[in-house]
Amino acid sequence: MIIKQSKQLEYVVGFDAFFTLKPEFQTSISFINMFFLDAFAYLKRGGDLIFMQKIENILKYGMGFENVRVTIDNFNNLVYISEVYYDREKQTTDEIEKMLDEQDEIELCKIEFLNHVVLTKENFTHIILSWGKLLDTMSPFVLLYLDDKDWYDLLPFDSQEAMQKFLADHTKPEVIIQK
Repeated sequence: MIIKQSKQLEYVVGFDAFFTLKPEFQTSISFINMFFLDAFAYLKRGGDLIFMQKIENILKYGMGFENVRVTIDNFNNLVYISEVYYDREKQTTDEIEKMLDEQDEIELCKIEFLNHVVLTKENFTHIILSWGKLLDTMSPFVLLYLDDKDWYDLLPFDSQEAMQKFLADHTKPEVIIQK
């Protein structure tokens, strides 16, 4: 397995959440992390049955949160997690303005107007359920990653060093071309 993108996370007891060790915004994987920070407390409220019903509702209708919006492409069985607010200084066209007025987030993502990440519905469900299990076990460290098969997943670690070694062992080194 080769890791294409990742976020290293640490469990913070007082917040009952995982936070990034390096809080910079990197790539599309950041939207998954933002989704969990925005939405997971809401999803878990009410017990396991309610948790599953909320996941099913999101997979049917999508849902907006403080910093991210989840939009569902039922035709292609895809989940888009996108930014809620876009750069108002970003240049638009009449077509983009129409999509903004109609709140057509899927098309806005497809044309790369909105920053986003795309997952299959199956992958989205898997990662939510995995996140819940990792929170329940209070794993000290978690690696959120995208593998070479375009599957997002989570791995628990007992130490930051073990997580970093795993990441180093499963990431392709950058090749520097000498001129």
